[in-house]
Amino acid sequence: MIVEAGECGPEVLRRFYTDVLRPSFREAELVTLDELLHTYDGPTAGPGALLLDAGRPVAGVLAEFLGGPRGTLLIGYLAVHPDQRGRGAGILLLTESLARWAVRFPEHLVVAEVDDPRFHSPDALTGDPAGRLRFYGRCGARLLAMPFVQPALRPGQPRVPDMLLICFSQAPAVPTETVREFLHEYFIGCEGAGVVDEPQFQSLLAVTAQAPEIQLWPLERYPDVPRLTG
Repeated sequence: MIVEAGECGPEVLRRFYTDVLRPSFREAELVTLDELLHTYDGPTAGPGALLLDAGRPVAGVLAEFLGGPRGTLLIGYLAVHPDQRGRGAGILLLTESLARWAVRFPEHLVVAEVDDPRFHSPDALTGDPAGRLRFYGRCGARLLAMPFVQPALRPGQPRVPDMLLICFSQAPAVPTETVREFLHEYFIGCEGAGVVDEPQFQSLLAVTAQAPEIQLWPLERYPDVPRLTG
């Protein structure tokens, strides 16, 4: 049964965090439990859904709005319990969530951040980056033709380098201004206003300043994405 995150209640969300998210992500990629509950518990919850089996969360997808009212919906987490992987839970949850979001938020660009397989090795817990790209390809994702780095989610945690941004759109390109607004809100929200003068962030913005649109490529073209400098 698929249930909206805001309808699950704090105990189910806690179990999802402990049993599903923690085994699936590096520490630098995780918000705290308190942050997750603040964002996804209750009537003002952000977009998200959990797949429950007899009340037990076995998979979940959580997203957040960035970049204004017609901006970007970032999928922050998509994870399946380790003992449920390979059974179709993830693709069921994601495809149904994408269909709902297309109706509820038709003007929003839906994106997700994933490891670049050239620089991140397969891991027994967090999975295979190349396999993850194939999974997202089956769900209709395409690749933003630009390098990416995940901001530090909280003080004391590093950025996650050598990431890719994927987009659930069949358009040939997306407006550069939409991507820049997303980057500004995401990085400032995570690291503070001072990030705008930081060299690596400036390098990221420079990549997006080259044309009015950023091309969307098939995911198989990820080796053509340049590595971010700065």
